Amino acid sequence: MKKTYGVSNGGFVASTDDLKAKQNGIEITEVRDPGESEAQEGAENRATWGNSIEFLMSCISMSVGLGNIWRFPFIAYENGGGAFLIPYIIVLIIVGKPMYYMEMILGQFTSRSSVKIWAVSPIFKGIGIGQMVGTCSVISYYCSMIGLTLNYLFSSFQSELPWSRCREEWGENCVDSKPNPNQTNIENGVSSSEFYFMKEVLKAKEQIDDGIGVPDWKMTLWLLLAWVLVFIIISRGVKSSGKAAYFLAIFPYVVMIILLIRACTLEGAGEGILFFIKPQFSELLNPKVWKEAVVQCFFSLATGMGPIIMFASYNNFHHNVYRLGGQWMLDLVDHYGGTFLIFALAVVELVAIFWVYGLADFILDTQFMCKRYLGIYWRYCWSFVTPVFMMAIFIYYMATLKPLTFGDSHYPEAAHVAGWILFGIGLLQLPLWASYAIGCRGSFMDNVRKSARPTEEWGPKNPKYYLEWKQFKADIKARNDLYNAERNYPKWKIALRNFFGIYVN
Repeated sequence: MKKTYGVSNGGFVASTDDLKAKQNGIEITEVRDPGESEAQEGAENRATWGNSIEFLMSCISMSVGLGNIWRFPFIAYENGGGAFLIPYIIVLIIVGKPMYYMEMILGQFTSRSSVKIWAVSPIFKGIGIGQMVGTCSVISYYCSMIGLTLNYLFSSFQSELPWSRCREEWGENCVDSKPNPNQTNIENGVSSSEFYFMKEVLKAKEQIDDGIGVPDWKMTLWLLLAWVLVFIIISRGVKSSGKAAYFLAIFPYVVMIILLIRACTLEGAGEGILFFIKPQFSELLNPKVWKEAVVQCFFSLATGMGPIIMFASYNNFHHNVYRLGGQWMLDLVDHYGGTFLIFALAVVELVAIFWVYGLADFILDTQFMCKRYLGIYWRYCWSFVTPVFMMAIFIYYMATLKPLTFGDSHYPEAAHVAGWILFGIGLLQLPLWASYAIGCRGSFMDNVRKSARPTEEWGPKNPKYYLEWKQFKADIKARNDLYNAERNYPKWKIALRNFFGIYVN
């Protein structure tokens, strides 16, 4: 529905059946819209979380997964051990937390998806489309992991584990995973479990250049089952996924505690733990460590991908959001379509919201929705620290980009070309949708400025809140214009105050 708003003093006009008052010198006039009643009903009947705990659990379930259990220990070990926690925590404070809160605010304020929120600045709509491409890449990777997990789960119920013994076709250098006192070729051998995984489960080729082969019918069925489980969980929207979130958020912690207890009881556990957590502080001066901390932060929090915006869009408007073989192909898709693409789009997302739409407007929107005044930490992170830090890390990431490998094997040129094409599909959404928003009529610069400004659809989806929000912002801006005029502030000082989101409340 297109809303028409205007005012007697040039500020705005509102369309509503309830508000015809004159407040603070602004007379609200009624403009009939045939679709207004349907939009009002749609805004009121839109599904919301059953309670705030479901929203919290859903966010936790997004943040606790393979990125924490599987990826984090490896990344920490490769980048200074225990010392990696220092850059990781710093990155969480100056990048992770501000971006997470920003995406929650955007979703809850508009009650829209990560694509439709770009009514705030249509020229950047490609960010939402690009994030969707990146998310699809990551989803394909994670669903394949679920398929492998289901295969392992059901295979574990056999009387003899299929990977415990070597098979003749695996060669003489195979070593039984099950203890065998007669085994002699242990030093240079490969475990039967590794052979089973590569030969029987993945049906992996000897070299990447040999291609990815044809789909294995067993793994295809496991993958189908994984997608069916996903469908069941989201079939009724937040009504079903909210209930599933209780299990999805809590169960990983149960598994991690079990694994921790088991690991601590193994022989040599103490030496292994000390080796892992022993800090190598010299690594803190390596820019690569900081880049890995940023990438890990994105994996852990799922920021820059869209789900946080989507989850928050199902909150009540005034909810207090502020609370303390194919395996080679999958890795290729995850690298170019996931990490690489999402990293680039996250940088543009920060610029679009805080430098184009404006930090002052964003903070006013947040204050209206959450009924709280944001402190200096958020203002300085959003206005300068987070965008600049992300840009610096991304530039370093591009400058030191190395060819992707799978173990010790290098991908062929054709694979890298395919990866860059996937990355390009996601990133090209930016200029394509920007061109669409700018159009070809009239002056080019006028069209650019117009397409960078919010459309009439930007704002709370509920018409009642929309009118209150417009009135709130008009009052605050009028008060600040008077304040600046009384003090005879120059334009540069007013611009600087707006840049850091400083205004008279």
